[in-house]
Amino acid sequence: MKKLIFTISAVLFFSTLFAQDFIYKNDGSEIKSKVIEITPDYIKYKKWENQSGPLYNIKIADVFMVVYENGEKEVFKTEETQQPIQQSVQQPVQQPVQQPVQQPVQQPVQQPVQQQPQQQLSQPESSKEFKRNFQIGLTLGFNIASFNYNYEDKDEEPVGGIMFGLTEGITVNYHFNKKFAIQTGLYLMGKGNDANLEKTYEKDLQETYPGQESKIEGSYKTTLSYLQIPLTFNFVIPLQGKNNSVLIGPGVYFAYAVAGKDNADYTISVKERDEWNIVLEDHNNSDVEFVNTIPYGADDSLAYYKPTDMGFVFNIGIKSNKFMLSSITSIGLFSTRPPIDLLKYLPNPNKVTNICGTIALTYFFN
Repeated sequence: MKKLIFTISAVLFFSTLFAQDFIYKNDGSEIKSKVIEITPDYIKYKKWENQSGPLYNIKIADVFMVVYENGEKEVFKTEETQQPIQQSVQQPVQQPVQQPVQQPVQQPVQQPVQQQPQQQLSQPESSKEFKRNFQIGLTLGFNIASFNYNYEDKDEEPVGGIMFGLTEGITVNYHFNKKFAIQTGLYLMGKGNDANLEKTYEKDLQETYPGQESKIEGSYKTTLSYLQIPLTFNFVIPLQGKNNSVLIGPGVYFAYAVAGKDNADYTISVKERDEWNIVLEDHNNSDVEFVNTIPYGADDSLAYYKPTDMGFVFNIGIKSNKFMLSSITSIGLFSTRPPIDLLKYLPNPNKVTNICGTIALTYFFN
């Protein structure tokens, strides 16, 4: 009889032992529980020792496997991590954590070490050597021109005014290294002057008509067309982008006059008895004569200019791929007015030079 009672008690004990659910976590620990519900993100359970107590939640991401009371297993991790956790389940006392910790630490460290030599070896392959190159392009722009007067034998100098003109031609760039380039070209440029008559002849009118109110109205324009060849030595400053840069540099220019017009259209009036009377007028339009010296007895009604002009030039350009926007300043060094033939060996006290600012856009073919 005692033997029968012992057998029944043992069966009840072991059935109670295996009637509980086991939740095995990723760190090798286990939870004796009664699983209530499994959602996509959480496992809801009650502790086996207190099944009438509160409901607990554990993230599925922290769980490796659940072993139910009937012996069924549900695994929540990949095959890559099954083996170390299963070993920790079978032998929870001996090695609960060691192998899962070793593998994640070794793999992330090995991969970056292997990639570093490849990146270092690929850098020399991507570097490219600079190649000298020519670029040829078409240029179109506009000029703001004037005359600079320097009269040593007169108290009052003429006052120059702004004259607008066009620039068109061909630009050539030669890049002989990364930092320096030579720029030249051939351009047809419009220069000249629109004289400020009021300021120029204000004192002369007061001396000619003392005590009388006088005025001058109209314009006196000189238009000159030159074939100009500049030569600038530019410093190249790279910008962000593959073919973007700034070019800055000084240089010289040589120009040869091909055409010119002298347009006078003004009147001088004097006020008498509250009325303005015209005392002088000039409406003469003539071609400019280009000579190195003015012949003795030449026609005074014509305007004479030298056929050549030379001076300094300063260039600032912004280049992007095949386009370049430039600002060019040209300052003449020599007088554009020729001396009279009989006085050609004497210094000319009256000096008139060209000043011109150009804004131009260039398109390069290559």
